[in-house]
Amino acid sequence: MPNNELQQALLDVRKSQRLLIAFHQRMLPIIQNIATALNSNFYYWHPSNHHKTPQCATNPLNNRWAWDLSPLNDAVFLFLTDNTTRDIAQDNEWGLVIRLRTDTSIGDSFSQQHKNWDALALIDTPENSRTSLELIAYKPQQTISENWAWWYIYERTDFPPISGDVIEGYKGSKAFCLSVDIEDLFEDDAIDATVATFKDQLITNGFVECFE
Repeated sequence: MPNNELQQALLDVRKSQRLLIAFHQRMLPIIQNIATALNSNFYYWHPSNHHKTPQCATNPLNNRWAWDLSPLNDAVFLFLTDNTTRDIAQDNEWGLVIRLRTDTSIGDSFSQQHKNWDALALIDTPENSRTSLELIAYKPQQTISENWAWWYIYERTDFPPISGDVIEGYKGSKAFCLSVDIEDLFEDDAIDATVATFKDQLITNGFVECFE
């Protein structure tokens, strides 16, 4: 690579790092605000497609791949509603996952080739990909009492389609998804409108009877 091209590439790296952190600083409060508006409390988070960043005593230079060092490229945040416990999922309760998809092509590429592939060779170009937030609701159809019950309902149920169709998952539980382009969330009252739409879908799909 010619020196001027390398200098430009490194400049792009420096710019992207700052933009990415600024993006996360905007998005994480939005995720929390949406969960709060849905009467839900933080329970667990993890990257969607790979491991979290290793602990300090773990050598990240061995037996790890670079994706683990960028955990929020595609991440899920699991919330439980008030008075819900993690080990007992009752059929009158529901759980919430908010999935931050910085680049939808990342998850699509992982689903087709789960190897340490080149990040510059994803399925879609950045222009053809999306940056989105997915609100996913999970509801057991029977009481499930086991260690990490809510985790298993999420982890052993496929991500539902962004069409909003209800799917069946772990032990008969149900799930559906509301996907929103993040660029649309920065319009006036867009977050309130998104929460209202999701609440309506929760009621329509029989996940809750009503919201106070």
